[in-house]
Amino acid sequence: MTREEIEYRRYLERRIRRRKRRRQVMIARAVLLIVMLFALFGVFSLVRGLTGGHGSSKKSSKETPKMAEQTYEPKAENKQTPEVKKKKATAKPADDEADVPANVPNGYEKLYNSLVRLKGRYDGVEDILMNISKYPKELLNLAIKNHETIEFVAGYPKHDKDIEANGRISANELKKGIPLLQQWDTRWGYVKYGNSMIAVNGCGPTCLAMVYAGITKDTAMTPADIAEYCSNNNYYNDDTGTSWTLMTEGAKDFELSVKKVSLNAASIKAELKQKRPMICSMSPGDFTTQGHFIVIKGIDSKGKLLINDPNSIANSKKRWSIGRIIKQIKAAWSYSQE
Repeated sequence: MTREEIEYRRYLERRIRRRKRRRQVMIARAVLLIVMLFALFGVFSLVRGLTGGHGSSKKSSKETPKMAEQTYEPKAENKQTPEVKKKKATAKPADDEADVPANVPNGYEKLYNSLVRLKGRYDGVEDILMNISKYPKELLNLAIKNHETIEFVAGYPKHDKDIEANGRISANELKKGIPLLQQWDTRWGYVKYGNSMIAVNGCGPTCLAMVYAGITKDTAMTPADIAEYCSNNNYYNDDTGTSWTLMTEGAKDFELSVKKVSLNAASIKAELKQKRPMICSMSPGDFTTQGHFIVIKGIDSKGKLLINDPNSIANSKKRWSIGRIIKQIKAAWSYSQE
């Protein structure tokens, strides 16, 4: 190797060493810069944290009264709790929990208290209350639900042995065509029918008695007579009451011509214009809370229906829109004499 080559190699080595030193210096400066940035960020965060802490402290100190007020409200409610409990303790007892006389049988408490509220408003209530143990529950319920029946119910102890009607339909009742008969009439209402008595569940026999008397002008067939016929010919069921077949097959035994009527206004009007009264089986609604039978006896000049409700004189005095009645009819039959 010549001298020149040796010098040139030394030159290259020095140059390489300078480059390495510059690179190391640059790396050191970069590391230092990064460290300084982290240090500045840390200082900034520390300062911000200290500043925020003082702000939060001020805010919380300002909100302290509000928080104290909020925690006071439940305490106020707690102070009211004994008062609420006291009111509950002194509240009026339920009907079946109120104090009742010793003569009131078990299970009659609610009925007794319902009747007490009617005392002084209707004749007969005091008699019922004094002798409440002598009355079947279904009769007491009848009096409570239908105040028209109170005097009838009050008279039950004198008629609890009735097995047949003690009066007939009068000729005077036939003057207006189809007579208005009540199932709770004292002439036959106490007579046993099925698992109760005609007053309670005898709407079916009473309706057929009205139609029969009005068409034939025969006053001999009372609701009690038709109820007996039902019992003897399986037209009554303890679970479902009077069967619809009484109004069809049964009516034929009384020499009545029967026609099933479509449940629309045109059909009903057509039957009534031909002077054919109708018996309708009704859903719960305007007339009772359970199934019921009514008689539609005619239609007035304004298109209102004339109805005989065997359970209500008040309902029988009203005029009913045909649309309202149709909505409650389950089945309907019209009648004439054979």
